[in-house]
Amino acid sequence: MSVAMLETGLGMWGAYAGPCLMYLAWGALLLFGLPLLLWPLRWARLLGWASTPQDHLAIYFGRTLGMVTCAMSIAALMAVNHPSLWPLLYNLNIMIFLANTGVHAWGAIKRIQPMAETWEIPYWFALAAVQYLFYPATHWTWG
Repeated sequence: MSVAMLETGLGMWGAYAGPCLMYLAWGALLLFGLPLLLWPLRWARLLGWASTPQDHLAIYFGRTLGMVTCAMSIAALMAVNHPSLWPLLYNLNIMIFLANTGVHAWGAIKRIQPMAETWEIPYWFALAAVQYLFYPATHWTWG
């Protein structure tokens, strides 16, 4: 890894990449993935979205996102003891968290989402920053 990348903070806490990945995976699974998979409309109403019990598209998309989150979380938990997989998961997490930052910012700009979703903008950005700081720098290579 280059000195310039260390100077920008990439992986400054990389020695704790494994525990960070594990805690993030458990948190995502228990606080986001499973609730969204099992109760998508309750989750939506909690955040301020209007929905009806017959809102089948919202149920479908909520459960789909919940299942993807559960699958990512389980994959991360399986990879905790395999450090060679950590850069892949950290890169994926950073991309997902930055994309969520953008999606929530766009919704705020267009004024098409409840305020709770707008409050999530710094949350998603902070998750990306945490992944950047805990990046497994000792395992980082370009190729």
